[in-house]
Amino acid sequence: MKVKENTSFNLIILISFFLDIWLFQSLFAEEPKRIVIPAEEILKMIKRGEPVFIAHAIISGKLDLAEIELDAVQYGPWWGRVVKSEINISDSEFEEEVDLSWAVFEKPVAFWKGPESPHRKPSITTCRFNKEVSFFMSKFNEGVNFYKAEFAKQVNFTTTEFNNGAGFCQTRFDKDVDFERARFSSSYFAGTWFAGDTDLSSAVFDGNAVFDGARFDGEANFRSAEFNKEAVFSHVGFNKGADLRDATFGAKISFVSTTLETMKIDWKQIKGVVWDNDTRTSTRKLAYDEQFYIFLIKTFKEHGQFRDADEAYYDYRSRTRKFKKCYDPTRVIEVIFLDLSCGYGVKPFRALLFGMAIILIFSGLYYQFEAIKNRGKLDSIPKFKDALYFSVNTFTRVGHGDWYPTEEFLWVWKIKICRFRTLAMLEGLLGWLILALFLITLGKVWIR
Repeated sequence: MKVKENTSFNLIILISFFLDIWLFQSLFAEEPKRIVIPAEEILKMIKRGEPVFIAHAIISGKLDLAEIELDAVQYGPWWGRVVKSEINISDSEFEEEVDLSWAVFEKPVAFWKGPESPHRKPSITTCRFNKEVSFFMSKFNEGVNFYKAEFAKQVNFTTTEFNNGAGFCQTRFDKDVDFERARFSSSYFAGTWFAGDTDLSSAVFDGNAVFDGARFDGEANFRSAEFNKEAVFSHVGFNKGADLRDATFGAKISFVSTTLETMKIDWKQIKGVVWDNDTRTSTRKLAYDEQFYIFLIKTFKEHGQFRDADEAYYDYRSRTRKFKKCYDPTRVIEVIFLDLSCGYGVKPFRALLFGMAIILIFSGLYYQFEAIKNRGKLDSIPKFKDALYFSVNTFTRVGHGDWYPTEEFLWVWKIKICRFRTLAMLEGLLGWLILALFLITLGKVWIR
């Protein structure tokens, strides 16, 4: 009995020993070497219309669709090469240039590192393009995914169409990338790093354009771009500035927590309100925080856009005022003495209009209650022109003296308010204050 027990024990020890060796080898085993696949073999597969499923490989040679004969189809003013193959290249490196220009992809295209089954939806892209890449005037009918791809050289997506979405999340562009006149049904550049210059001029974004968390180390050119849906630039770092001149925004724009070196844009492009389909209400087009507001005012002044700086300042002040409670007395005072009177110091002619309104209001009171008398004709009843004349003299502190306020009281709903001479004194005080605001605001806006 003891012999059997010792034999079983020794067998367990032996199995454990070999199991430990196997686990040790698995932990420290080297990553399997990448297979080398000539680019011409891939081109032959594409020519025959066969699906291209390649994983963990090195693509040697130039991958250029111009080297093979493909059916051509006219798309607008240009002819494109029809690619009928489904292309799925995962966890691979391209040693030479990739040129898929003038192509129409009829089936999905993905450059990614995904699960074992290549037919599943791409999730993680780790492809690296060591040389130049060109997708000039290509058309992706089923979308394309470059998630976490790396481009070591220049990339050309000029006039490329992404008809079912384009995913560039956490992609890295080490050199310049050109998306000029590209068209996106939807685009996701969240967390993407653009180390070189980025050209998105005249690009059209029919769906949401998401650049949340992206980083632009070079110049970012969005000039004349068209954003038909929401544009998200939150947490984006524009380290050499952004050019958004002549760009159009048809929906909300978010610059929350965005950092910029400089920006070229006009206030008219981002002001106003838009309709929010989610809340079914109208909302302000521009969403930003105090940090971006300070930068916006600064860059407007640096570019000599003083009127834009004033408009942005007024928008910010009026927006922050609305966060106060309705019953907060400071909100009413702010509306009357800061907004209506002078537009927070950037709208001088509001002071003149506000002053004219005060003159007319007091003129009506003087005329309605016969609150003034003529020193030469004590029995005369003042007309409205007389009340207006007296109100202007009182507001401007001219005071010719031919008309004067009476000692009687102003009654409102059987409530004694004040004497009319006290009312005239109040108008004179308001006149002095409004005229001072006008001169200060005019000097601030015009003399700079």
